[in-house]
Amino acid sequence: MVLILKNNEIGIGILKEHQRKGYARAAIEALMKAHTPGPGVPGLRSSGFLANVAPTNAASIALFEKLGKVIQWTYRL
Repeated sequence: MVLILKNNEIGIGILKEHQRKGYARAAIEALMKAHTPGPGVPGLRSSGFLANVAPTNAASIALFEKLGKVIQWTYRL
């Protein structure tokens, strides 16, 4: 499953038995090719796609580093 939220954030979920087979990357690339991010709104929405990744999720970090660049860290309080 891949989705785009109103704030241009991409969410992805791959069943455990299908992880690390390239499906996540293919799904994200297809989504970004087929859709344009909504226009940026200061303080509400980035002008490009975003993905928040837990700092302990090494596989997702590696994937998103190949697809984009780190612009911030998100903290759970």
